[in-house]
Amino acid sequence: MVKSVACIGMGVIGCGWASHFSAQGIQVHAWDPDSKSEELFKRTIEQAWPSMEKLGLASGASPDLVVFHKNIETAVENCSLVQESSPERLELKQKLLSTIDKACDTDCVIASSTSGYLVSDLALHCSVAPERIVVGHPFNPVYLLPLVELVAGPQTSSATMDRAEEIYSNSGKTVYNNLIKNIASQYIDEFYETVPLLSFFLRKKNINYNLNQKFDIIIDTQKAVIRSLALRFLKSDIFISSSANWIFSDVKPPKKNKIKNNYYLNDLFFML
Repeated sequence: MVKSVACIGMGVIGCGWASHFSAQGIQVHAWDPDSKSEELFKRTIEQAWPSMEKLGLASGASPDLVVFHKNIETAVENCSLVQESSPERLELKQKLLSTIDKACDTDCVIASSTSGYLVSDLALHCSVAPERIVVGHPFNPVYLLPLVELVAGPQTSSATMDRAEEIYSNSGKTVYNNLIKNIASQYIDEFYETVPLLSFFLRKKNINYNLNQKFDIIIDTQKAVIRSLALRFLKSDIFISSSANWIFSDVKPPKKNKIKNNYYLNDLFFML
């Protein structure tokens, strides 16, 4: 059961997280040193709420669930999760995470939204309970794209990873749990930026698709081809890896060529 969450750093990503959690009926405690952050959140939630309504709101969902605090210590008190989303400056994140580590309950999961820093670097000055520090890297807009990449560090406990996955999943997120420690989540962003997914599938399958007809979800049971990457482009079919024998897939390669059945997903495997 999620008691409440704290969003520390209320820029674009932080406001997206707060919007997402409030749409899931979860109390959000927010903090940012910028006096204009509350106004930014109001603009974000006004823009986000109609889309989230179409996706479906949880019971008790309300923008009023987001409450701003004047200091970090009160914001993180009694929270199940603290989601840090400050600017991508390592020293700043280290300082904030150290403050959070000292202030929140010892069973609270502390997650950074960073897309490029290692957990070991982020937790360098966390001395109270460094085993509960993780990266919880979202895709933007956070309130629409469901993926969260969950990354552990050398000191992160398996209990923390399980708890973080439970919290994110219960709030409607799809968790890509990277159990290879100390790997930065930035590579997924790089993959998204460099690989034209739709053209990749059209080219590999040699199929004439109406470009307005796109896919909804890609599932690769071998290497977790990212759901949110698919949702950037895709909207109505399902494609599943050859390792699942193309079960439930509306898009299957020709059965007459077994070699091709393998290299479609192998190509994606090497890209990742």
